[in-house]
This record gives sequence, C-alpha cells and structure tokens, in this order.
Amino acid sequence: GENRSYYAHLHQEHPEYGSKIYTPDEPLDLARREGLSIYTINYGTSRYQRDKMLQQISLDTGGAVFDARNADELKNIYRTIARQVSGEYRLTARATMIPADRRFMRIEYRADSVPVDAVQATRRYFTGTVLGMPLRELTPLLILPLLLALLLLALLSRWKFEQKEHAPQLEVLNAGAAGNVTRLLPLGKNRTIIGSGHRADMTISGGLTRVQEKHATITFQNDLQKYVLNGDGEVRVNNRKVASRVLESGDVINVDGTTIVFDDGRV
Repeated sequence: GENRSYYAHLHQEHPEYGSKIYTPDEPLDLARREGLSIYTINYGTSRYQRDKMLQQISLDTGGAVFDARNADELKNIYRTIARQVSGEYRLTARATMIPADRRFMRIEYRADSVPVDAVQATRRYFTGTVLGMPLRELTPLLILPLLLALLLLALLSRWKFEQKEHAPQLEVLNAGAAGNVTRLLPLGKNRTIIGSGHRADMTISGGLTRVQEKHATITFQNDLQKYVLNGDGEVRVNNRKVASRVLESGDVINVDGTTIVFDDGRV
C-alpha cells in the first residue's frame, strides 16, 4: 500500500521498504500470528474510498468493516470498536500435527446466554513434512540409508585430517644477530653439526654472533630411538642452559640468540 506511490508511480525506491510491493497475504498472516483484529473504516462517500483487499483482511482477522460519512458517524464507530474490543475473548486450540500438505481447523463458539447461532472460523496450517510424507508400509529399502550412513561413518573414522608424518627437522624461527643461517634442515641418522664452520650442517655465521665452528651436535641414539643434543658451546633448550639433552618434539634451542625448533616429524 504505502510503497505503491513510490515504486509503481514514481519509479523510486521507498526509503524503508525499497522496491518491495507487499501482497495482502503478508499482513493477514502477520495479524493471525500475533492475534490481531483489524478494523476498517471507509470514510467518505466516494467509491474510491473503499479498499476491497483491506476489507477482506479485516473480516479474515475477526475485525469488522464500517462506513462513516461524517465526523459524528466516525465518533460512534470509534465507540463501537472500543466496546467490541473490550468484550473480545481470545480462544486457543491445540492443532494436531498429523503430516499433510495442508490441514484445516474449524473453531466454533456458542454462548448459552446469547440466542444466536454459533460463531465459527476456519484456519489452515502446515505440519512437519520436511522429510516427506510418511510411508503407509515399511519397505526393505529403508535399510539402505542406514547402511550408507554406517559406511560413511567408517570412512570418516579412517580419514586422517592431521598433517602427514615427515622426516625430523630443525627450523630456524629467529636468526637473531646472525647474518647467514640455514632456515630448514632435515635430520638423518648421521651426526648433525650446528656451528659457524664450513663443515657445519646448519651454519650460523656473520653479524655479531659468537658461534663456534662446532657449537652443538645432534645425534640419533638407536637404543633410545631419540635425538640427543650435545653442546660444545653455550646452548639453551627451553630457556635452560644444557650440556646434553634428549630432544622432544617442540623443544626450542637457542644458540647465541638464534632460535631453532626441533620437530621429530611424528603426528
């Protein structure tokens, strides 16, 4: 209604409603959900003052339609509406939820003290048919979804979302004052030397470092199945000065300001 003059006539979007044109079913559905009764007053004598859609909405929500030709009639209608609203009763009923595409419910109200026919209203509603209508008979095909679900669960249980295992390695996170550092070094079964010399496997040199040619050595101990670090120079592991240590995955090794992380490659 309100948006018609904006969009349909002026071809301009309404500042609040945009380009949406509301249909009569939308306010009718909202009024029913909120339990509202809508009253319509046709004011004036022109036939253009009557809105058929609005009148139907009023009747469908339990309201009424009035005609007023002047101010006195309008006052009397307001009094009538106030009297009717103050005497209204709100009835609620429990609807069945038997699955169906559309179900109807009719409510009748009879007052013994008032010699009038029963007042009735019919409303339609929808029930839960999201998964389809129920079957009349059970069939063996119903087992297939269950078997597929079990198969999918078995496949997911065998799926490894973690990173695959890789070879043990040393990774430099912070070079510190060193000018030249080997950033990533895979570890084998042989001895690994960390130092500044040309024979070092992980070279830390340059800058203001005081790293010896053979500052630390990492070897694989077959009896322990672990890597062991032995320091010829000053070495800290997890902020503790050590001379020898069995390395665990995630240990942080500090060689004169250069931060190195040990990763055993296991998941």
